[in-house]
Amino acid sequence: MKKSILSILCLCLATSMINAQWRSDFNLKIRGGYEYNIYRSASNFQEDDEILLGEDIWVSGLFEGIGLSGSSLKTKNQARWKLNYSLDYANFHTEVNANLFDGRFSASYRTKYAKGKYWEFDPSLTRRSRQGTDESDAVLRTTLSYTRLNLPLHLDFYLGDKKWLKTESGYTFKTYDRAENGEQVSYHAAYTGVSLSQKWEGRSSVNKLNLFGQIEHRYYTDLKEDEDSEEFEGEEFDEEADDFIDRGDIIGLIRDNRQWTFLRANVEWNSDNKNSPFEYTVGLYSTFRLDSENRFGYSELGPGIRARYKVGRVAISGSSSYRIRTFSNLNAADDNGKLQYQYLRSSLRLSFPVQKNITWFVQGNAVTRVSNRNVITSRAFRGYNYALVEAGVSIKL
Repeated sequence: MKKSILSILCLCLATSMINAQWRSDFNLKIRGGYEYNIYRSASNFQEDDEILLGEDIWVSGLFEGIGLSGSSLKTKNQARWKLNYSLDYANFHTEVNANLFDGRFSASYRTKYAKGKYWEFDPSLTRRSRQGTDESDAVLRTTLSYTRLNLPLHLDFYLGDKKWLKTESGYTFKTYDRAENGEQVSYHAAYTGVSLSQKWEGRSSVNKLNLFGQIEHRYYTDLKEDEDSEEFEGEEFDEEADDFIDRGDIIGLIRDNRQWTFLRANVEWNSDNKNSPFEYTVGLYSTFRLDSENRFGYSELGPGIRARYKVGRVAISGSSSYRIRTFSNLNAADDNGKLQYQYLRSSLRLSFPVQKNITWFVQGNAVTRVSNRNVITSRAFRGYNYALVEAGVSIKL
């Protein structure tokens, strides 16, 4: 897969250089940092008579990395072609199994086919390679390595008076690498969404309201397990034992095909003051997962904010969000009612140009999940803390 992505990127670069009508830019990124609790593990766990804490469970490590990204753009008459590509590699010193490769390629064609009407097709291919499994997801026990293909089609309509109606429909295929025990998870998905935005431009500020809704249906067709796996007696969740695959204390994959439907609805307000270097977006976000098996559905709701600020040559951007996720039919232990997560996510980036084509940056992000399930004899459905911080330079070639 890495060779395939590299071949595609080389072809894109060659095309860009041969055709002078393409406008291209390339960026080299050199960075280093620290990633904390890479596999999203809980803070404690009892194994037999021993209670493991903190560093006995978590996998964290220092890393250095390098990345290459670029884009090529061509416009002609009412059409626009665009290519984007990026490659990133992070090498970990103390945890070689945590080495990370990310590759992404996307291409788009957008054209105006009538007054105020546009269509765009922008497929993308993403590849992530990293050993290990995601400890935070006990429903789908997936590896951290996957390949994702996305094929979206956009239809955009300008309604006049700075008002837009935009639609998106498409197909997604995502397959996770096979786990050590032989399991492999993948899904096909079809989705469609619509957004309606209105912009108001005054003398001192520009404000924008955006309403967004989407429906996505996922069909998991490749649920494979080790032929030697044993059945899990899921008494704590009142499930039939022969419905699950043994993962010790982790609830297993259902052997029958799984179908999930996601409903998403968001509202955002953006404000940009022309006399101030400060811009922000606040929103309310909701997600509902409907489960064909009526077991793992949930509802999630919460606010979020994004902001940008510039002080002299220093640019600062950040985001923060809070979500409450409540499962419909999974119960937490100790009579705590329905299983519930509270997510707090935040990110911050600071950048400063040191030369014409060189920018220094430092950035980080953190995730805290609080769960009302606190059974230390289980790793499943627990809370966790995760963080990553890095610094480096970005060089425009």
